[in-house]
Amino acid sequence: MEGLIARRVRDTKGRISAERLLPEARAAGYAGSARNLRRAVARAKAEYRRKRRTYRPWVPSPGQHLVIDWGEEGGLPMFCAVLAWSRYRFVRFAPGGGKPPCASWPSASRSSAGSRRWSGPTGWPA
Repeated sequence: MEGLIARRVRDTKGRISAERLLPEARAAGYAGSARNLRRAVARAKAEYRRKRRTYRPWVPSPGQHLVIDWGEEGGLPMFCAVLAWSRYRFVRFAPGGGKPPCASWPSASRSSAGSRRWSGPTGWPA
């Protein structure tokens, strides 16, 4: 009987109740009481929980992760960033009605004099 209980607990990921398992156990030849079956199911569920995969929450380190995105509010494009650890939010509206070609890497451009000029860290000319 222990094998049947353990298999059903494993198949349902620990969500089966003894009440739902009782008819199946009786059909398999179980002659004990419903209370004893509840105890056996509780032991099987505890054993299942001990052995199953555990889930740990993601805890970011300070300054390690930055989530960025482009959005639009009222027709104006905006750059949004959130620090994962402190949840500090940073929002800037893009000038000129469009987003720059690359927001994370500086790009080189040539001025009218032909000299090479680097744009700032957001991709906009410095």
